[in-house]
Amino acid sequence: MANVKIMALGGLDEKEKGMFILEIDAKIFILDAGIHEPLTKNFGIEILVPKLDYLKENKDKIKGVFLSSPSWHQIGGLSQLIKIKKDIKVYGSKILIETLPIFFPENTFDTEIITDKTTVAGVDITFLPVASGVPGTVGMSFSTSDGNIVYLTDYIFDQLNEVPVDTMLPITTLSEQKTLLMMSDSLNSFLDGSISPYYKISREVRSFFTEGNRIIATIYENSVVNFIELVEMAIEAKYTVEVADEKFRKVLKVIQDNGMIPPIAIKPVSDKRKTNSLLVISGNKTDLYANVEKILKTGFKKGNYIVPEDTVAILSPPQAGNEHVFQGITNQISKIDPTLVISKKLDFHPAKFDIKNYINFIKPKNFMPIRGYYKELLSAANVAMANGINKKNVILAKNGDINVINNGNNEGLERKVKEIGEMIIEATNDEGIDTSVLAERQELGKNGLAVISFVVDKQNKKITSWIDIQMKGVVILRSQDKMIEKIETHIKKTVEENKTDWKINRVASQLNKEISKIMRNEIKKVPTLVFQIKEI
Repeated sequence: MANVKIMALGGLDEKEKGMFILEIDAKIFILDAGIHEPLTKNFGIEILVPKLDYLKENKDKIKGVFLSSPSWHQIGGLSQLIKIKKDIKVYGSKILIETLPIFFPENTFDTEIITDKTTVAGVDITFLPVASGVPGTVGMSFSTSDGNIVYLTDYIFDQLNEVPVDTMLPITTLSEQKTLLMMSDSLNSFLDGSISPYYKISREVRSFFTEGNRIIATIYENSVVNFIELVEMAIEAKYTVEVADEKFRKVLKVIQDNGMIPPIAIKPVSDKRKTNSLLVISGNKTDLYANVEKILKTGFKKGNYIVPEDTVAILSPPQAGNEHVFQGITNQISKIDPTLVISKKLDFHPAKFDIKNYINFIKPKNFMPIRGYYKELLSAANVAMANGINKKNVILAKNGDINVINNGNNEGLERKVKEIGEMIIEATNDEGIDTSVLAERQELGKNGLAVISFVVDKQNKKITSWIDIQMKGVVILRSQDKMIEKIETHIKKTVEENKTDWKINRVASQLNKEISKIMRNEIKKVPTLVFQIKEI
């Protein structure tokens, strides 16, 4: 008989930071490495990850990290996990493992691709292809003597025409086995019916693929299935396809090489506007609209701007908290006066019908809703109870609750871990900093704050991005505009001077001293300076 413990370090009563601990007979399996990116990068905060104290205390029990989706919000905390255990093994689908070097260019991981089944520390694990917004997304089944533990995120109950993967066979196979526990994504659980076909965008934009037209479309990075729809329409209309973001192009290339995207050239943005073309602006749920804002100000490239003859399709509905940004960019686009299409599509997360169908197929004894605010977890729990799962076998938990299933029976809450919360990460590979540091920055920020961000080419040590300077609580008069130019010039000079002996910390330290001096001379005050220097 198996002794099973389940805990969330993040992902309960919140939409992101999903990181779940499955312990089977004292063996720990980490499910996903989710993060949260704040909509505004105040005080230099890049990402937030769950506190990892519990894993540090139990690192000898860790048998691996199992990643469900090649999506930044699901895997972004991975670089923090390897700080706990350097030889930790990372398991994922072929597409996911092949995209890790794109998401983490500075890290190397001990990885294993699972195409079907594997055995880790005596536990049989099966990867289950699911219908999701990103090809390469899987559910997982962990075998125990009392039945399977099935983990499902970013899924709907459907067979996708856009992706040549059989998602129904794994469900049928599971239905022939005993399921001890189903852990299910709950983000759309308050919606009646199914998400399919409401994830589709083809019905909203197909008519705009006409001769001589250019379509500019915005999509989130985890909406690859919508990108595939666009590609299929582009092929049909004999359009070229351009993608603005290099990282997204690389991810798409991996997915295309695995046969999930039709064979069409995916090119960078042209120097000049091209007719009969599809141009895609991508980004994650925190920076996509910021990318659009930059393009509205500066164009894609010199001589390539959004013009009235274009069709702009916003295929990325706003997320909670950034509706005002969405309103702002649609207002700016309207002033240019292109044809504007705003999609009403739904995200790839299960609605009531999707959850119900999985429950009715695999008939789990126990059910645990995950990933969602409490109202969404409760809605998913009600779906489970309405479909035959006993109320005492529904696990409605909070982050840090350790729930026990022993000998096949739900014994409820064993204890609550105190070290629950979040770590602040200033850059992907940085150590986490305590919230007291944030409080200190807030105090220092009373004199103003300047967050300075830029990207450096790792090979030739040249700045390859805009130098983004965001001022908080610092008033810059029109007569002081040249100060910004002076700061940018100094940054470029300092990077060039350190080219032969490159160390990011030293460069940041030099810039801090010199830019503080410049600002003291120009505006008679020195704000707190936070540098975000990324290497690619």
